[in-house]
Amino acid sequence: MSRTNLYIAGYGKVGKALVQMLAENAPGIASRKGVQLVLCGLANTRRYILNPEGLSWEGIADRLANGIIPGTAFSEALPQADGNSIFVDCTADAGMGDLYPSIFRKGYSVVACNKIPFSGSYAKFRALHEEAIKCGVSLHYETTAGAALPVLVTLDRVLQSGDEFVKMEAVLSGTLNYLLDNYKGKDFVLLVEDARKKGYTEPDPAIDLSGKDVLRKTIILSRQLGIPLEQEQVALEPIPDNIEERYRQAAVKGLILRYVASVTPDGKAEVGLREVSPESPLAALHGTDNAVLITTKDYPSPMLIQGAGAGPRQTAGGILADILLNS
Repeated sequence: MSRTNLYIAGYGKVGKALVQMLAENAPGIASRKGVQLVLCGLANTRRYILNPEGLSWEGIADRLANGIIPGTAFSEALPQADGNSIFVDCTADAGMGDLYPSIFRKGYSVVACNKIPFSGSYAKFRALHEEAIKCGVSLHYETTAGAALPVLVTLDRVLQSGDEFVKMEAVLSGTLNYLLDNYKGKDFVLLVEDARKKGYTEPDPAIDLSGKDVLRKTIILSRQLGIPLEQEQVALEPIPDNIEERYRQAAVKGLILRYVASVTPDGKAEVGLREVSPESPLAALHGTDNAVLITTKDYPSPMLIQGAGAGPRQTAGGILADILLNS
């Protein structure tokens, strides 16, 4: 049986869901796939625990609460990788991507749900991939756009097969879709707080409402298609203050309001509120659903990828799938 050592940074909602999922499913994964997933390190913003021999899943939260107060950052305290070892970034830390190269050089692959390292400058994005290749390790980040939906892998297949990309239209925020689907004249501020309590929003909901979260995802998806898009090239419309008026205007026309990202091969990209026809797949989305419509030469009737695009457990499931790709 092979062994995969896991070092998880971030113990918020997603990190906790992932640890619980691993604790519940690791024995079954070992039985079905012959892969033993071993937790060797866990960190939050205040403390960390490390044991290359392995940590018991039982009572992990209490042990982390009494763990090491960092004099040295968790990433710096990592031992040189012994066998197959994966650093799992469950944070939303803007500086985490700068640490990946040193983590690669210690022999670790990286699995991340942190969008920031992959949506900054294109030069840094390319440099991360090149360093991972140079070090002979892997870099997976499927959950940075669409939670557990297989969006990045599908776009990569389009690129690698030589298919000709025509257009992508997508609802990429489970948070904003939840808000627009449930609004119907309710108090918008209270609805945002409801979404935050349910774990749908970013730690700071303003990131969702500003459209910045969707902007980051649009950048990542475009780059997966080989389009070297920068943030400043995307036309971005935040959720406006007059959301009630926009919602009512769409309803009068018999249209549905959705927050949509669109990209074309020439690098034209837009993110903002759109009025869509009730017949559109984007109009049929409910709750935290995401959907990506991909039109190519081989698929003139767009490929549709649809499902829950937010939620700690959904994201954790996607992270686990990425871990198993590298195990």
